[in-house]
Amino acid sequence: MFGLWDYYAATGSELALALYDGGATTMARYFPLLRNVRWHSYYCQTHRIPTPSYHQHHINLFRQLHWQTGSPLFAHHTDVLTDDFPSPHLRDGSTAAFAAGTHTLYRLDTKADGGWDKSKEDAQLEVKKVTFARATQAPADMRRRIQDRGIYYRISAGAYTGWWVGETWPTSFLRGQYLTTTYLPQRTLTFPGGNREVNVYRFTEDGTDASIRTVSFATPSNAPTDRRAIVNGRPMYQITAGALTGFWVAATSITIDGSTTT
Repeated sequence: MFGLWDYYAATGSELALALYDGGATTMARYFPLLRNVRWHSYYCQTHRIPTPSYHQHHINLFRQLHWQTGSPLFAHHTDVLTDDFPSPHLRDGSTAAFAAGTHTLYRLDTKADGGWDKSKEDAQLEVKKVTFARATQAPADMRRRIQDRGIYYRISAGAYTGWWVGETWPTSFLRGQYLTTTYLPQRTLTFPGGNREVNVYRFTEDGTDASIRTVSFATPSNAPTDRRAIVNGRPMYQITAGALTGFWVAATSITIDGSTTT
């Protein structure tokens, strides 16, 4: 498909364009069969083997399809695959924040580096509860989907090295911006009407809430967005025009391109 795209761009061939369009239509039609909900996508339709080594390639390819076609459907597919099994790698200095209170930690059967092992299946080895009298934090070196569970962080230093904690905003979350997807072209998000209150956020570089505003609209109101990221443990969109330029809004608070984000 990408070869057809390049050939059309270079020559203007209507046949190449028609073949590319047919390929894009086919990819959109069969995406539900490619997807493996909350886990690695299938390598191909013939063998239907969930393949962690290829899942990120699918994310990259669907992102490229969105850039080429402008179809928000392919942007949605990119987001869905990213949430199903996000890239687990974290940059150095990543920090998991904990609210005051009790948290449940887990030891899981994984590869030595924390990665998924088919023979181990992330089996739970041990569980314990810890209580913090005030908000605290710990370094983390991995954020990934645990088999048959949600998204978890692996603590990489201190008293709880090697233990995992679930991502649950606002009680435990990875501070900062991760897994950013840039939308080319931009997409349209819609705030609900009925004067429903929605919080929007500005963040400092380290993920600290620099400011929070509460907005509401009598009728649904649109705003453009050029990117999506996991910010402080939540999928969020950045607004690029209007009075809220530079603010982020949680995916659960709005609709995008006329549909929900699940």
